[in-house]
Amino acid sequence: MPRPLRQFHPGGIYHITHRGHNKFHIFEETIDKAHFLDILRKVVQETGCHVLFYTIMDNHYHLLIEMQEMPLDKVMRRLNTRYAIYYTKKHRLSGSVFDSHYSASEVKDKKYLVSVIQYIATNPIKPSLVQKINEYRWCAHLEIVARKQENILSNRLFELLGGNYEKGKSHYFKLIQEAQQKVEQNTALDINLSSQRINALESQLVSFLASQNNTPTLKQIRSDDRDQVVSESRRSFARIAFSQGYKVSEIAKILNVSERSVYGWCKMIDSTDG
Repeated sequence: MPRPLRQFHPGGIYHITHRGHNKFHIFEETIDKAHFLDILRKVVQETGCHVLFYTIMDNHYHLLIEMQEMPLDKVMRRLNTRYAIYYTKKHRLSGSVFDSHYSASEVKDKKYLVSVIQYIATNPIKPSLVQKINEYRWCAHLEIVARKQENILSNRLFELLGGNYEKGKSHYFKLIQEAQQKVEQNTALDINLSSQRINALESQLVSFLASQNNTPTLKQIRSDDRDQVVSESRRSFARIAFSQGYKVSEIAKILNVSERSVYGWCKMIDSTDG
């Protein structure tokens, strides 16, 4: 069944989220994030839309965009197509770079606007990339702190938050402080849950190897050994763990391999789920 046509309108503010295909890390390297932002700047110049806030993560991005005359679908097509061309050429890949559809939620009131900004700003803290919002490089907050206007229109953001520049700026820093405090309260719980998952996966790996009479051994499967038996054991365990709902990053950590490798071993499982 075809996807319904999405309705966007000039002046509408949208929270956009788009992930790498199968949640793969398509912004893993610093140069990738920098190149994406360079493309974003050019697309903004061409289309006239206003970027109010953003964060670029390793496997997805968040944008808060205020639309002008150019339809959002056309803006997104330019942005994603240009980055996909760059990425596939760089890594000599074929196939999809992004998931087939991006998420777009219209921000219709100030309360939701505040919630979206806090959510986007705290995104890098959740996977423990940083501990403080102002420590993450690839985000709009850093531009605001540094008083730069490279990718966002902070004046417009402050106007939406407070009615004028000074009130909006004051409100912005208060909501960021509030977001930081909230996320710190939840961090201890998140770390504990993550540790529990890793420990459970470690136990599964030990049991998996025991079922094969420890051929290969735990040390071998985590080494650079490319023996056929060792390699096949890595792939088999990765697929089992992935089918049980473990993340690519968790499996890569347990096996001491790259996430790119795990993704390659497991992508066929994901593609047959539908």
